[in-house]
Amino acid sequence: MYTKYEKYELLELFGGEPVYISCEETGMCIYRKEFSNGFNIVLSLSIYESKCTIAIGFHSEGILDVSLDNVEYLRVEGDGLRIHQNNATIDYVIYFRPNLFVKIE
Repeated sequence: MYTKYEKYELLELFGGEPVYISCEETGMCIYRKEFSNGFNIVLSLSIYESKCTIAIGFHSEGILDVSLDNVEYLRVEGDGLRIHQNNATIDYVIYFRPNLFVKIE
């Protein structure tokens, strides 16, 4: 199994290309976004291992650091990114607008 996601949706949401670890074929990449108010988010993906890490910070200080296993899909929903784990009863939804915040549904 591997994590399903639309590369172009993440490109739009993060406002830039990911950085690939080694090369694109490894399925390992990092998306980053800095906000004008000092917040930042880093999303690390390992597509073939079905893992991702979310790190949110404010002016170099860590606020949230979550590692997720068995990630089935990432889906952009409006101004948010839904992360769903296989057989999980909750999803993580990261909203980028109007302010950066995380909701657990």
